[in-house]
Amino acid sequence: MHQSSILSSVARGAAVNLVGLVLKAIETPLLYVVLTRLYGKAPVGLFFIAYGIIEILGGLTISGFIDGVVLYASRYIHKEEDRETLIHTLRAVLFFSVLLGVGIVVVLMLGAPWFVSWYYPDHPALGPILQILALTLPFEAVSRILVNVSKAKMVMFHDVLLMGVMSPLFTIALAFLFHYLDIGSIGISLSFAMTYVLTLGGAVYLLSTLMDVRPIFQGMAINLRPPKMASYIFAQNLNVAVVKFNYSLDVLMLAGFGVQPGKIAFYSLGSQVIRNIRQIRQVFSGSFSPVIARFHHEKRVDELDGALGRVSAWTTALALPVIFVMCYFRRDLMQVFDSTFTEDPTFMLVLAINPFLSCTIGLFGNVITMTGHSTINIINGIGAFSINALVNWLLVPHLGLLGAAIASVTAGTAISVAQVFEARVLVGVHFPIRALLPPLFAGMALFLWPFFLLVPAVWLKIALSALLLGGYSAFIYYWSRIQKTKITGNA
Repeated sequence: MHQSSILSSVARGAAVNLVGLVLKAIETPLLYVVLTRLYGKAPVGLFFIAYGIIEILGGLTISGFIDGVVLYASRYIHKEEDRETLIHTLRAVLFFSVLLGVGIVVVLMLGAPWFVSWYYPDHPALGPILQILALTLPFEAVSRILVNVSKAKMVMFHDVLLMGVMSPLFTIALAFLFHYLDIGSIGISLSFAMTYVLTLGGAVYLLSTLMDVRPIFQGMAINLRPPKMASYIFAQNLNVAVVKFNYSLDVLMLAGFGVQPGKIAFYSLGSQVIRNIRQIRQVFSGSFSPVIARFHHEKRVDELDGALGRVSAWTTALALPVIFVMCYFRRDLMQVFDSTFTEDPTFMLVLAINPFLSCTIGLFGNVITMTGHSTINIINGIGAFSINALVNWLLVPHLGLLGAAIASVTAGTAISVAQVFEARVLVGVHFPIRALLPPLFAGMALFLWPFFLLVPAVWLKIALSALLLGGYSAFIYYWSRIQKTKITGNA
């Protein structure tokens, strides 16, 4: 398949993902507004502490298996003679992910009370929240693995529909139900746990529309094939666990230094607003990852290099206006969650550096992952974790929330820069400076100066933002037409 056709497939998959992103961008903040309004900021703060811990453990049981499925299924799902290898692989992936998930459930059921009494002794309610959230792991693992099989066939709709659209809606509905039943703060964690029970059935059904799923669940043989897949998966599990540890470390360190749950809720909700911008990269990386695996497998490095530059430019162009809006209206957005959040969330400006880097050069991390270099990612993650922990330890006692944000960004910047150099050495792809310059220059020219201008009324800020976004959109439209002409001319 020619590069222009590949890019068209990536663009079509990204268009589907973009619809999911828009819906998720509405649903996810709505979910946290509902949770904060129904249950209060202190229970939400406890939930975020527990959720950060579960996210880390989820990396050990889910993420590597998902990446492994996309990597190897993209090689074997297209040919009938490889179907048996595909079935054996899926069966083994499901078995080992569930086995790890159940093991972690048992550990937390037994150890959560002791852990909470040592880590956050003034808030014993954290223990039951941890135990309930642990139950999500086996169900989430199976759900996400099955919907990601579809990506190997460039079908992005399943993941968007189930995990991006339906999952938050399930959680919102369940949150109202458990609040009505008046079961207390554990209603938040129960809402998340029950959501993944519901998504499991949906994942099985959606995959059954693409292939016969019965052999996956009827067979008894458990064998990861090819043999390299096992080492890749478990290395990637460890890598993602370390990455998620880095993502959650700021919240965990704030709790470790005794910051109250209400403050942690304030920081976590602001962090979620900013972190959600990373989803723009996920719009493209979900459809681009199978292309990376295929180009690398077929030794088409030059085509991968060109495609990487264009897709990185797309993610950058989309991310810049979103970053501007989220940062410019940061105080107004936080008061939507809770009217008592009156403090200026300056930490959100600092945290915005991470999604900026993720959307401009973050696909280099996907290149390293989808070309089988998980060990490098583990080294990166451990290095970033060390930086993150050290800076948190130094700054949080003195700067509080701002110190946690600076630590997170320091670690994120280090790992992003490292991935660019590693992808150049290991795979041969280049930093796409020429592709990134047009949207970067336009974004800086339009979106930086309003932060230095005092605008007294919200409606004036909205009007100014609308004008700037309109000008930026016009520039991007003109620039994209030029890019499309170049791609068509080279086809």
